[in-house]
Amino acid sequence: MFNYVKDGNSLNKVIENILNNSNNKKDNGITGYLTNGYYRRDVFESSAVISAMQTLLNFESNYKKLLN
Repeated sequence: MFNYVKDGNSLNKVIENILNNSNNKKDNGITGYLTNGYYRRDVFESSAVISAMQTLLNFESNYKKLLN
């Protein structure tokens, strides 16, 4: 499986073959499939972006103080 992804292939294609549908990436994505729909793709991705932005915006004022 590692080499499959390393070669540029999508795990969504594997899931789509298992489920016999062609919309996994649009519907749940790999995260939704692996969590049985608990984490939907849109919610998971937006949370990741918000967390990254929060870190970036707060680095100078808050996080940098923790490093000293």
